[in-house]
Amino acid sequence: ALSASENLLEREPLGPKQVATIISQLDTNAFTCWAKGAVEPSGGALFREASFFNHSCCPNAVIQWDAQAGEMWMSAAETIAAGQEITISYLEKGTSSDDVILPHWPDM
Repeated sequence: ALSASENLLEREPLGPKQVATIISQLDTNAFTCWAKGAVEPSGGALFREASFFNHSCCPNAVIQWDAQAGEMWMSAAETIAAGQEITISYLEKGTSSDDVILPHWPDM
């Protein structure tokens, strides 16, 4: 991480391992953004607070990309009690957990 006083131009070039780490972190924390009614994703973005949401196969909240506002919105998919963890699905739109898990468990 850079401190506020560091100048990017004065830093040593990143090595292959550092670049791979950064790309992995971006891939892990980025959200695919779908415009309302779109068949294909509009792109991807990083949202600092949203990257801390936990996954559930039965999430109690959903996220939605507002392409015109350039914002991500989260709304409850069910009643969420005070103190209950808010969870979202990390799966791509239209993907079920069976699509992700079953190929790795051929005997199921």
